Amino acid sequence: MRGRVSLFLMGLLCWIASATAVAQTEINGHVHGIEVCAQSLPEEICFGYASFVGTFVGKINGNDTTAAVAVRVQHNPLDETNQGVTLVNLGDWILILDGNTYILGTVAGGTLTFRNNNTFAVDLTLPIKDNGTAFFDGTVDHRVLPATFMGRFRTK
Repeated sequence: MRGRVSLFLMGLLCWIASATAVAQTEINGHVHGIEVCAQSLPEEICFGYASFVGTFVGKINGNDTTAAVAVRVQHNPLDETNQGVTLVNLGDWILILDGNTYILGTVAGGTLTFRNNNTFAVDLTLPIKDNGTAFFDGTVDHRVLPATFMGRFRTK
């Protein structure tokens, strides 16, 4: 009898754990937008971050989606030599699907690689809060004001 109760409790715990587990959010799309605050501006203006806003167009969990995106990052001083690499240290991001629905996370690190045409190749690792990891690979263009960004935002 005791063995059956233990087996029943073990099964019940497994069922509860599987019922509360959340599948990883699947994101696959493109983002584009502008830099609204350069990290090089005074601390009281941008709080030590480079900040960007824009639009996401793609699929989230298989559904066609358009969303607002906001990202802020802190990076080392920009290395503007040909193929110079600047480390991105931290930050956070959010995709706003509507007034009550959003996906957010942090910036776990990445790189900005300078190109001679005054653009940077950007690669970021973006943990999703409680739900997997996303990635961004794209470009920040400093040839125009405000600077622009574009690229791919994905979980795979």
